[in-house]
Amino acid sequence: MKSKILKIRNLPQDKTVMYTLQAKPFIFLMTMMIVSIFIAIFNATNFLYAIVIFLVALFAIVFMPDSLILQFMKEYMVIYHNLRRNECYLVYYDEIKVWQYQWSLQKDYLYLQLMDDTEFCVECFNRRKVKAFLKQCCPNKELKKEKKV
Repeated sequence: MKSKILKIRNLPQDKTVMYTLQAKPFIFLMTMMIVSIFIAIFNATNFLYAIVIFLVALFAIVFMPDSLILQFMKEYMVIYHNLRRNECYLVYYDEIKVWQYQWSLQKDYLYLQLMDDTEFCVECFNRRKVKAFLKQCCPNKELKKEKKV
């Protein structure tokens, strides 16, 4: 098995990152701030709502912690630990047996099972991007939910 736990400083240096999934939705928060500015300028009746939206987005950008969750490279993906910040798990796509993205109201999870039956459960926040990259890199390995009749 090539997949293994590594210190972040020992990751391959020649990596080309295709996509990075972070905990903080920076683009969404910036969009909220810009929209709230336009609402405050052009719609005086909703000025207070716009200010509240702007302040909440600003608070999230400035004070909420951000961390890496996943990085997709051409041949492998990197899963970052939440508890041990200096370690990560290097997973090669050809060693993934099955994967499944499970959506719920509170959190989304990405489940991975490797060829040696090692399992991972990773919190995710961007279903479309994660599923698109995994379908591209691990075709025919998605575990489909059975539909109830």
